[in-house]
Amino acid sequence: LYESDAFFALCDELGLMVWQDFMFANFDYPASDPAFLDNVEREAAQLLDRTQANPSLTVLCGGSEVEQQAAMLGLTKGSWDNLIFTDALPRAVARRRPDVPYVRNAPSGGALPFVASEGVAHYYGVGAYLRPLDDARRAEVRFAAECLAFANVPERASVQALMGDAIAAIGHHPRWKVSVPHDPGAGWDFEDVRDHYLRTLYGVEPTRLRHEDPDRYLRLSQAVSGEVMEAVYAEWRRGRSTCAGGIVWMLRDPRPGAGWGVIDSSGQPKPCWHALARAFRPVQVNLTNEGVNGLAIHVLNETAACIEATLSFACLRDGATPVARASRELTLAPRSSLELSSAELLQGFFDVTYAYRFGAPQHDATVATLSDRASGATIAQAFHFPDGTMPCRADLGLNADVLRDESGWALRLSTRRLARGVQIEDGAFRAAQEWFHLAPGEERMVRLEPRGESAAVPDGEIHALNGLAPLRFRGTAS
Repeated sequence: LYESDAFFALCDELGLMVWQDFMFANFDYPASDPAFLDNVEREAAQLLDRTQANPSLTVLCGGSEVEQQAAMLGLTKGSWDNLIFTDALPRAVARRRPDVPYVRNAPSGGALPFVASEGVAHYYGVGAYLRPLDDARRAEVRFAAECLAFANVPERASVQALMGDAIAAIGHHPRWKVSVPHDPGAGWDFEDVRDHYLRTLYGVEPTRLRHEDPDRYLRLSQAVSGEVMEAVYAEWRRGRSTCAGGIVWMLRDPRPGAGWGVIDSSGQPKPCWHALARAFRPVQVNLTNEGVNGLAIHVLNETAACIEATLSFACLRDGATPVARASRELTLAPRSSLELSSAELLQGFFDVTYAYRFGAPQHDATVATLSDRASGATIAQAFHFPDGTMPCRADLGLNADVLRDESGWALRLSTRRLARGVQIEDGAFRAAQEWFHLAPGEERMVRLEPRGESAAVPDGEIHALNGLAPLRFRGTAS
């Protein structure tokens, strides 16, 4: 169904750009049938007439995976074409919305419709096709109208609401599996995809972990799809990247469970939502592993303002002790990108990526911090872990102060050792930011947003993926 007038009006107000597919997908439509073609033209006219005044309508697309289906069935290139997409719809767009670009189909544009390096792609190399993370660069994606579909695990409260006493049975319980996306007839589902990257990124065996420590399996499963998404967008937002953007599949689940959505069916953000909020920051710092060339540091300013900033860079041993560090003052021009190498910043050899492997690694984490030069406030941070696996859990020295002001409740967090994937669990409150890494010696203020209208006092736990035990916190009513 096409969205309502209210939807487009709200997108106009919020500045959200709409890629609008006409409602055609995965089918050999009978363009030679005059009655059917008349229906198509009237359908297009009705949509375009009522959205004439909506600036949020940014791209019009003939449909989804019609050309791809024909090509994957073995038909030759001339057989992919259909007058609906090459004649009827572009004619309607040119007549009623000539200001809006028209794409005949998604994917399309290459020697095969689904070639990622040409035209518009549906990119699932990293994802369903289990490609390594560096495929996000190797595939040379131009634009992804769909990408990064995972069985995204919701926050713990939502998992508990769905599973009840069977929370330890996620991954195989029928109540859980019914919501996990899968392709019809396939012998795998998107939970298998997520488990593949859990194994790759964290160096654990998902099946064994689910049996021996289901709570840890749940927490790592919550974290991993967001980490993959951040890594892919770090590649795509490089100044030298071929990619002009990508639309994550998809926004919200239709029912409880680990669906494709980055928001669950009750409207609560999933852990991967927080990762995307970081990945999409308009002023950003990213790190990419360039092997023997070290780390590349990418600084982006997509705003219209010039920004005076300081870039700090540190390699940490045991997540606490700096063994290499540097800083540089930067002037970020409006709508600009800058790439620096770790070797240029450090001005000497240090095996930041552990590519040369001269003996044991000298550090286990690298953090790059972009801060406002005048105030010292952190704008963005990026982290790199040369080992690539999740370290053993340890006492991190996490600390939390519960604060209250006219805006409500907040937590002030700090840690002695780098805390990975910080989670804040409270039945009455939701953290505005979580699943972030917290660097040692830094403080972070996290607002607590009430889940309801109650006058509850914060009372919960703070977890970190590499932490030995959760930290309890409780506010004081006054």
